[in-house]
Amino acid sequence: MEKIRNLATFLRAWETPRLAWKAPEPKLASHANGLIVFDLTVTQKKYTFGAAMAHGDGNINSPSNASEIINCIYINPISQVCWVLDHRVLASDKDGKTTLDHVRDMLNKAIRNKATPFSTVLMKRWYATEALMLLIDRYGKAYWCPIRNNRLADDGDGADKYKSVKSVVFGADALRHGKVVKLKSFPGDHPVKLFRIVGADGELDHVATNQLNEDAVEAAQLMGGVYWKTEKSPTLHRPAKRRSERWW
Repeated sequence: MEKIRNLATFLRAWETPRLAWKAPEPKLASHANGLIVFDLTVTQKKYTFGAAMAHGDGNINSPSNASEIINCIYINPISQVCWVLDHRVLASDKDGKTTLDHVRDMLNKAIRNKATPFSTVLMKRWYATEALMLLIDRYGKAYWCPIRNNRLADDGDGADKYKSVKSVVFGADALRHGKVVKLKSFPGDHPVKLFRIVGADGELDHVATNQLNEDAVEAAQLMGGVYWKTEKSPTLHRPAKRRSERWW
């Protein structure tokens, strides 16, 4: 995972969802330990003429013309080959689907597609819901996702049963190896490992995974190499926006 340094290359294969699944990359560059990353791009209003048509609004200067595009990105961890495997345009006023509905649909499709095997799913914090995390676990896949600092967890210290993850005490050993906790509302037989790591911008972040044997090194490599480069970079998605304008 330390080889993953730059995700800008995944933007080379921006296509419609139907064409993306027919692209040659899945057959040429997939890997059994591939990663799936769910990401979000918001297009610039003034450039989204296609989005205006998709939303039924011919006025490209209308505020309603801003489009949120949910991306399903495939990453080969060995070759560093990345591409957009699938994507959806959020139009809940038209199809009634939420962002999480689209993520679940793309995950189910990725599971059914045997040409793009993967072992791990990385998500942004707004996708880190109980239903989606448990679904990934039922599929036998690993998930890693930042969670909000006010998320409630029971760390088993015998004090308050549930406290915000920001209030969980991390000793030196827990900082190196993580801490097994139970997130509130999760089944009792589904503990997660919680990591406290510092983001690229210096902010404190908490990362949850169903991989109880991993340590903070793996968490930092996955989140530092993939998540923060897409979450914090103001320029990373500019090529994606330009490509998305062709279709939306």
